Amino acid sequence: MPSILLCPQDTAVFTREYLNGWYSLSAYYASKLTSDLPMLLICPTLFTTIIYIMTSQPDVFARFAMCWGVSLILAIVGHFMGLAFGSTFDLQMAILLVPGLSIPFMIFSGFFIRIHELSAIFRPLCDISFYRYTMEALMQAIYGYDRPDLECHVEFCYFKSPSKLLKELDMLGDLYGHDSGITN
Repeated sequence: MPSILLCPQDTAVFTREYLNGWYSLSAYYASKLTSDLPMLLICPTLFTTIIYIMTSQPDVFARFAMCWGVSLILAIVGHFMGLAFGSTFDLQMAILLVPGLSIPFMIFSGFFIRIHELSAIFRPLCDISFYRYTMEALMQAIYGYDRPDLECHVEFCYFKSPSKLLKELDMLGDLYGHDSGITN
């Protein structure tokens, strides 16, 4: 949301300074991204660290690094959406459009409705949902890669095996590389 709110103010200043010939468009965006970079790194790092520790995930740095990488990618995508909508539309329209367009992406992420249960008409919406790829990559980072059975303090625990949980969510196989954009 801050990206959306700051765009109209930045646009007015940039337009005046650009027309005066003080700097180019590429120099402006390079400086803008450089100034936004600390927050783009700090927020996902704090979020991932707190959530990873509070949910008692294994003390394996590779798993934490994969979760952090996915959180960082999601933060960058969110920042880009804010910049794109904030610079394209007026403030009120951008504030209405971003959450309104994010909701279908969340619904078709596979978290609320499993992808194989959807009608064939709606499956392409799952393919363009960046929340789907984020969720799949996080699930693979946390429960994939031959993670040992989970602790269970009751007699019967259906999801004690992480692979059973991933199978139930239709996330078997190595999806992390594909979902995080590392491999095809």
